[in-house]
Amino acid sequence: MIKIKNILRSIKIEEYILFIFSLVLISAYFILNGLKSGFTDFFDYGFKHLAIGVKYFSFVFLFIYLYIFYKLYLYIINWLNPLIEKKISFFSLSNPFKNTSSKIKKIFFTSLIIIKPLFSVSIFFGFITILLGLLAILLKGNFIDSLLMNMDNKLFGFYPFLGSYYQVDLFFKMIPLLIFGYLFLGSMMGITWVILYFSKKRELFSEYIVAMTLAVMIALPVWIIYPANSPRHLNNIYNPQRISQIYSKVDMDVKEIIANNKLDYRILNFHEDIGIGRNDVIPISTIPSMHVAWALLILYYLYKLDRRTIFFTLPWNFLSTVGAIYLGQHYFMDVIIAFPVVIITIWFANILVKMEKKYYYNNRFDEYEKKIKNQIRTDLAKFIDIFKYFYSTLRFRKK
Repeated sequence: MIKIKNILRSIKIEEYILFIFSLVLISAYFILNGLKSGFTDFFDYGFKHLAIGVKYFSFVFLFIYLYIFYKLYLYIINWLNPLIEKKISFFSLSNPFKNTSSKIKKIFFTSLIIIKPLFSVSIFFGFITILLGLLAILLKGNFIDSLLMNMDNKLFGFYPFLGSYYQVDLFFKMIPLLIFGYLFLGSMMGITWVILYFSKKRELFSEYIVAMTLAVMIALPVWIIYPANSPRHLNNIYNPQRISQIYSKVDMDVKEIIANNKLDYRILNFHEDIGIGRNDVIPISTIPSMHVAWALLILYYLYKLDRRTIFFTLPWNFLSTVGAIYLGQHYFMDVIIAFPVVIITIWFANILVKMEKKYYYNNRFDEYEKKIKNQIRTDLAKFIDIFKYFYSTLRFRKK
């Protein structure tokens, strides 16, 4: 019993949260889909969705790849250093393959330590994707898009989500920035992961993971009760064959704007790149907007780490949020509802991470992880020094 208790006390709060939520999601999937067909569909499409879960934090893998490449570079430089300094001849250099297996093993375990938290996160995001796909089929025909359209129209006197059709000159010029701001969220999720993971404030990393997860779970009941499509599916939902079915209540003004205006080729390319098709299974996760919620959480946790980050994260949040509406990804109301979700999420995440301090105790793995982090920080400091050296050299030459 003591051994089991010690094992339970060595599990971090984000791992508990991710396990519990993943269990809830996959259980809901099998209950709604039926046990037999649920297992069949899961093994047919499950691994694909797990890959989608990894995609959200793909920058972490890029970081590991670049770090391994950098370590190899350092190793070669250190090996050649006596030759560069002309202390010995090439044939007098030490064997570069000495203790190769132990070095490869060390790099492998270092990589494993870094991506360990990523496994449970990927499973969670994979399971939520699987469940949302099923819910999109079950809730088909219950969408509240026409209500959201009317609410947007009453607030502004026009339809913000049709901004790309109106072709306002200011926004027209900003299209590349808006597309960049919107698409950069995936990279920012991974970049924030790396920054917080290697920071000396480990609790911020835990809070970040818990918050990104909680935001989805808080939004899930709203998506089920008030399912809605992203306006990006205009080429689906305004199909003449379907207007009389699901979207019979859509304002005629919207239909006329769609029919009489052509989208800019950059918007069309953007739609094609993110995979907008003409199938009948359309995502329901529109209100509240997770895109806006996650971007705000990134801004908040990076600001807690270093206030200077706001000079980048705030403009990026603006571009990402405006882009979400202008590019037809969200209604304005989706953005509004995202704010209370973020506030509740931050509050709960903070409480949960504080709870960890009451039961958690450091173990050998933590010491090993700390040692690896310190080594990587040292290596990165050397990398920055190299850039500083080249920068100062270039400045000196210009003078």
